[in-house]
Amino acid sequence: AVGKDIDLNHELKATGAANVVSGLLGGMPGYHALSVSLITHLIGANGRLVGITAALITASVALAGDQFLMLIPRAILGGLVIFLGLHLLVEWVIDARRKISRADYAIVLAILGVVMFGGYLEGIAVGLLMAVLLFLVDYSRESVVKQVFTGEGYQSTVKRPPDERHYLSTHGKAIHILRLKGYIFFGTANSLLELIQRRLSEADGIALRYVIFDFRLVTNFDTSALMSFARMKQIAQNHRFMLVLAGLNAEMLERFQTFGDILSEETVRLFPDLDHAVEWCENQLLRDASIQVRANDASLVSELEKHMPRETADAIMEVMECMRLQAGERLVQQGESAGSMFFIESGLLSVQVEFETGNAIRVRTATSGAVLGEIGFYLDTQRTATIMAEEPSVVYVLTRPELIRLEQEQPVAAAALHRFLAGRLAQALADNAAFLREALA
Repeated sequence: AVGKDIDLNHELKATGAANVVSGLLGGMPGYHALSVSLITHLIGANGRLVGITAALITASVALAGDQFLMLIPRAILGGLVIFLGLHLLVEWVIDARRKISRADYAIVLAILGVVMFGGYLEGIAVGLLMAVLLFLVDYSRESVVKQVFTGEGYQSTVKRPPDERHYLSTHGKAIHILRLKGYIFFGTANSLLELIQRRLSEADGIALRYVIFDFRLVTNFDTSALMSFARMKQIAQNHRFMLVLAGLNAEMLERFQTFGDILSEETVRLFPDLDHAVEWCENQLLRDASIQVRANDASLVSELEKHMPRETADAIMEVMECMRLQAGERLVQQGESAGSMFFIESGLLSVQVEFETGNAIRVRTATSGAVLGEIGFYLDTQRTATIMAEEPSVVYVLTRPELIRLEQEQPVAAAALHRFLAGRLAQALADNAAFLREALA
């Protein structure tokens, strides 16, 4: 079976069953011996005959005694042991220098030295200890920060009006986003403090207002990580910015709550995921800049007038149907035919992708001035997501027959509408490109 895949679980079960039977009959326990398998492989005995022979010899000793074993020359047995030992020494002391790292090679030499002068079990203990220390050192060199963004390149899924997008794209550096990964412990937690201090030292004219930590990819953390976050809270209080924690599972949240007063609302905010955390920070920036967030008195006509004459905007409005939605009311269902697109005048709508398991993920949130369903409308495909009102909303609907009628009766207005939508799509592509540039930087 050399060089072939084996079922280790089956092998262990078979050995366990054999030991149970052997114990009931008063026999000796059996086990897997790598040294025996290795020596038979080195001498070229790779067939099943080796196991059969070993079983027959064992059975003969059990039935007839061990007298015939005295007929085997001791020099042969000793030579096999010396041959196996020299082979292992050459493989792990001489050949291994070119195959493994210096740190691993040092562990091998340390194990060999302790086994020679201290004992076999002592050598295993030293090897395990050194391997654990080496793992901690290597893992501490790995950054727990998967990606670093600012609010300029990474924005929430909220489809905002142009004035809000422009402000966030120019003042988004006030939001600092850290997507964490892996296990956070004393060897890596301090690096988070260093990143925050480095950002505070940057003289770019935009003060740090919010630091978002995304824990979605974090497996767990130790007490030293909690102490680092307590220190971050002190720094946040001194420099007047807020810590925003997103994606904490129930176990992590409980550890934060039991450690101390880290989660005080004056300095720390919690959100279920990164998108909601970024949305909240964006809304705070916009409010502080006296930009009204999700204004309910906005007019779709006024938005269209920014891109075309009033009479052209009026012609477009005449072919649209006004819909008023209540909170929780569904606008479109995933899988439906995309025969219309929607212009939001006021309110808040969420775009959710639904899965066969029944779960749904919010992939976009649209406010006044946003356009939804335009891609599926132009491609004439099925809806790829469900759109639902999160609060009372006013939406204008443009169907395909009405657009065709507009193109026939008012070609100038239809062309202006297409240019308006092309600009929105181009802006969305530009935002995605900016996000990719920052993500790949």
